Amino acid sequence: MQEISPDQANTPLFQRVGSGLLRVVSVLLLSLGSFVAIAVLTLALSMLTGILAFVFDWNLLWALVPIILGWLLLWLLYLFDLSIDPRNPARKLQHGQQKHRDDSDA
Repeated sequence: MQEISPDQANTPLFQRVGSGLLRVVSVLLLSLGSFVAIAVLTLALSMLTGILAFVFDWNLLWALVPIILGWLLLWLLYLFDLSIDPRNPARKLQHGQQKHRDDSDA
């Protein structure tokens, strides 16, 4: 059996379970990839905002804020996608231009 440190013994069970679940969910989302993780996180935040809007009698349009932020984040990820050549951000544009040149040569 593992020994429990004094810090862990003092923390409530709810907090330990919550932090464990949060760790598992974050690992799962990160393993799915950034686009899927952002989509799932955006949907979850939108649902949470919608529930809070219903409970606290806010305008339900507040539920659109996480969706708009998620779209913005996805657009920024697409714009600054460095997976083609991480050392040269302009490589993405050069890659697209090279493909057009290859098509016109044929």
